[in-house]
Amino acid sequence: MKSAVGPNPDDLVYNPAAKNAETNFPPYCKTTLSIVFQLPLTKKDKQTMPETIILNYELTKELWRQFYDAHYGRDRSLKLRYLWGVICIVIGCIGFGGYYESKPVAALLLATGFFGVLSKHLLIYKSLRAASQHPFFGKNLTVAVSPEEISVRSGSAGYRQPWDNFVAFRKLDPGFLLYHDQNSFFFIPATIMTAGNAKQIVQILEEAKVAKL
Repeated sequence: MKSAVGPNPDDLVYNPAAKNAETNFPPYCKTTLSIVFQLPLTKKDKQTMPETIILNYELTKELWRQFYDAHYGRDRSLKLRYLWGVICIVIGCIGFGGYYESKPVAALLLATGFFGVLSKHLLIYKSLRAASQHPFFGKNLTVAVSPEEISVRSGSAGYRQPWDNFVAFRKLDPGFLLYHDQNSFFFIPATIMTAGNAKQIVQILEEAKVAKL
């Protein structure tokens, strides 16, 4: 008596020419059907899962200047250097005013003081010269921020970097600074983001274990 659910396996004969064209399996090959049920996302899940954020802006010299000013403005050593520079200038001026006789010392103090006061501006100038060599300098960027990575495109050129390529981030007045090392960073201007965008980026960075400075 034949089975009601299919042919007797003993009656099946393998014919290499009769392979199924779609699956490339012999016609008598046994398969198993697996069904996976996915529950719909709740409203809470949708709120806690960051989506990819697409941002567009021009990488101008003025933007670079703003972010370098904010970056070096957080450097404590530069603040101390500025303070000592002011003190040296004051003492040097006193020397030239006749309060002590050594004019060379007064001149040296003035030179040291001006160097200390202008250190931040000199570093910004030097950094801007280096930034002008960036291939995307002065061009329009399309930046995509996702939970896995950040991707940057300008025209047909672009690159991607996973979050483990970044060691830390700062959120300052100009926007986000994403640090590769102590003085190398990628920035996202605050002026092109909504409050929701900024909150999602912070959430993405925290979940990616990027340290906040």
